[in-house]
Amino acid sequence: MSNDPFFTVTESTSSEGEKPPEISQSQYGYTSYFENEHGDQLVFLYDREAGEAHVYNGRSGWGEKSSIGRQQLLDGDFHVHYEQKPEEKRWLFACLQALQPQLEMEWDRTG
Repeated sequence: MSNDPFFTVTESTSSEGEKPPEISQSQYGYTSYFENEHGDQLVFLYDREAGEAHVYNGRSGWGEKSSIGRQQLLDGDFHVHYEQKPEEKRWLFACLQALQPQLEMEWDRTG
């Protein structure tokens, strides 16, 4: 088994010295990356241990993340800290749809 990176992305968004999130495969159960035609970059991370997701947006500064709890993810009722463009909303919805079976399984285990 190799420890070589599987997926590498170059930061295209100027974020005033803030670094993008460091992503460890072992910490996150679901990871998604999005970049629109303007170079705006977003990262969606689901933390299995904490039971919450984090959305990072390079356009608004990598240091500020939106955290979304398990119940909010299940309900689909949450807000992010930045103004979303239509394509970003569709991407985030796709992330939630892909994560839904895992959330339901975790919910059944934990009640």
